[in-house]
Amino acid sequence: LDLVGGLEELRAQLPSSHFAFYDYGNGVVIQAGAYPYLGGDADDPKPAAYVLLNHVLKGIRYETVGSLHGGSHDGELRLVDWSADQWLKRLDVDADDIPGWRAKLLRDEPCLDATNTLPGRL
Repeated sequence: LDLVGGLEELRAQLPSSHFAFYDYGNGVVIQAGAYPYLGGDADDPKPAAYVLLNHVLKGIRYETVGSLHGGSHDGELRLVDWSADQWLKRLDVDADDIPGWRAKLLRDEPCLDATNTLPGRL
């Protein structure tokens, strides 16, 4: 949490209408959006809330992970090496585009309310 400037810095960059923070001991759990999203809309497959959160946390993200999965037991596809690194970057956008993503979030995405947040929101 300290590496991204603390809770207040996160609050300044992520609108409370679409992001909730919950205490997690020495850190926080961040809820991005009212509901889980598998993809964005027809214009762009990236959900706006995820793009904005990714942008805020990008500075503390690993550049490479080697593998996002353990070894395959039955031949399942695994994200390893290059494909794992690309997965980490899937929500990256140019910093100049962030205002447009924020506008899209506020214009097109449902807000958080008592039906889609947990008690104990910070």
